[in-house]
Amino acid sequence: MSCRYLTRKKFLKTILNQIDLKFLICQLQVATRKNKL
Repeated sequence: MSCRYLTRKKFLKTILNQIDLKFLICQLQVATRKNKL
């Protein structure tokens, strides 16, 4: 495995983690909104 390949893999993993975080935050906001109603 080349260094570049590992870096790209790490980069993709970071992006995926950020997307997961945004999704979880969105889900939490929707849940709290439903509870307030």
